Amino acid sequence: MIYHETLTSQVSIRFIKKPLFEQTPPIQGMPHEISLIPRPLRLEAGEGSFPITPETSISWSGEGALPVAGLLAEYLRPATGFALPVVPETSSQGRSIRLVCRGNPLPDAAGFYPEQYSISVLEDSATLAADSPVGLARAVQTLRQLLPCEIF
Repeated sequence: MIYHETLTSQVSIRFIKKPLFEQTPPIQGMPHEISLIPRPLRLEAGEGSFPITPETSISWSGEGALPVAGLLAEYLRPATGFALPVVPETSSQGRSIRLVCRGNPLPDAAGFYPEQYSISVLEDSATLAADSPVGLARAVQTLRQLLPCEIF
C-alpha cells in the first residue's frame, strides 16, 4: 500500500510494505487516513518514498504481466507527463516500477483467479507482485487510488 507526496517536477509515492488481510487500525504518522476500495485489512508502514521521475521505467516479468504493465503506463503517462517506457525486467536499468507475475494459475471451480498482491518499495524500485495477471491488475488499481488527485 502507498500514500503520495507531490514534489516539484516529480511525483513521489510513499510505499507501505505490503497489504495483509486482517483488521486495520488507523495508520500512525500518515498525513491523512488512507482510503482504498476494497480496504486492505492490514497495512505495515514503511519509511521513505519512491519518486516517479522522467528516468523511471515500468518493467515486467512473468506470463501475463506485459499487458498490465502497458495499462499502468497508459494511466501514468498523461498524469505525470513522463515517457515511462515499458521494458522486460531483464532490460530494466535504473529506477523502475516492477510488475511481477509469479504464475498464471488456472481459475478455481467458480471461475475466479487469485487476486492477492503485494506492493513494496526499495530506494530505486517499487514492486507490484501477484500470482496472476488479475492480482497484478488489482495492485495497479490500488496504486492509482493513492496517487495525488492533482496529477489526473
